[in-house]
Amino acid sequence: MANNLPQLKTELLNLLTTTTALDAATKTKIRNAFVSQYQIEWLPWLNGAADTAAKRGEFVIEMTFRYWREKVMAASEAANINALPPPDTIS
Repeated sequence: MANNLPQLKTELLNLLTTTTALDAATKTKIRNAFVSQYQIEWLPWLNGAADTAAKRGEFVIEMTFRYWREKVMAASEAANINALPPPDTIS
């Protein structure tokens, strides 16, 4: 694959931070909601860095991308299972 996933994440972050379709308060709500909903993942991901709006934005993108990755994996797994022959049985 020629996918440049780090660049895709950067583009998504740029979209989230520079869009004029959302006001600053809504962007803050989104960032804070992700940190609140993913508390277990937040501190390890932050890895001792300062808790800033920019870091929270990066975290939103990371969790969003993780969601996409999980959905693609689940769909692939289901397709692979559906492609298997029926299981053997004895009757």
